[in-house]
Amino acid sequence: MGRYVYFEEGNVRWCWKFRFAVQCSNFGEFLDLLSGQEGIRVKRYAGEDGEYVSLWASKDVLLKALERLRDGIAECPICWSPECGKATKEMLESFMNAIKAKNDGTQNGEIYAKFFIEYM
Repeated sequence: MGRYVYFEEGNVRWCWKFRFAVQCSNFGEFLDLLSGQEGIRVKRYAGEDGEYVSLWASKDVLLKALERLRDGIAECPICWSPECGKATKEMLESFMNAIKAKNDGTQNGEIYAKFFIEYM
């Protein structure tokens, strides 16, 4: 039982199970916070059972932005829970590790990924 972020397509394969009764389904919101920064594009749209999030970014720009975001979290800015903030830091760290593991032979490869985030 739980809610998940599922990999749909792209070049960064990553999935996450939200912490039951601790973490809100905040992955889309956090990626949206990065949208508009130079080199990062995020598109979100709601489906019947969840949310689809597409991400396009250069690898090094995205990693730096995610690191700044992760380091600035004390509590979740969505639900204001310190426990959710801690779980969200772990989620962002896991996502960053998946991005770092993507090795296309260049320092600044392009990242594209589409995820489905369950609401329930």
